[in-house]
Amino acid sequence: VRKKGQKVQGSLMSQWTALRTAHPEFFLEVVVMQQPSATCDEIIVGWSMEDLGKRFPATVLQRDLVSGALSDNAKLAAYLQQVVPCWIGPGMTPVVQVTDTDVAFPLKKIIERKKVEISQEFKEIALLAGRDTSFKMGPPELMKVLCGAVEEFKETADAQQLVLHALRRNGQLAYITLNGKFEKLSEELCPW
Repeated sequence: VRKKGQKVQGSLMSQWTALRTAHPEFFLEVVVMQQPSATCDEIIVGWSMEDLGKRFPATVLQRDLVSGALSDNAKLAAYLQQVVPCWIGPGMTPVVQVTDTDVAFPLKKIIERKKVEISQEFKEIALLAGRDTSFKMGPPELMKVLCGAVEEFKETADAQQLVLHALRRNGQLAYITLNGKFEKLSEELCPW
């Protein structure tokens, strides 16, 4: 808990930095950031852009109109990382943003299943040790659940070409470049 005007503790993320040192594999696909406010501000957006730029040299990033991403500093970060923002207007996120239409629900289902699996592990360990079961999850358990879920989701998404199908169905993949010109997407040009 942090109240306005109070100093932020310097060791707030110490468990996470220790975990990153002990298990760097947890942080290959999952990025952990913290800030004192509850919303995504321009600093977090800037850090996200920097991370995205390291992973992908040129990117089109689709996102809703969150205020942190609309600041001058966030726009500069996107420019420097060669990230082209593709904005989704108010009220349209649930019907066109791929994260909402095709990622969130299946990923949440996988996470719930992974949480049940780790709860079973907690029960088995407690029974073997002859003590009561504790379901308190810390950073290691949370990252184990998240990393397993992300890995499983990526495999499923790649196998089903989820992003390609979602972009086409949501009306965002309508043109392709062909011989230096934009051509309307059709089955003849793109049998996939």
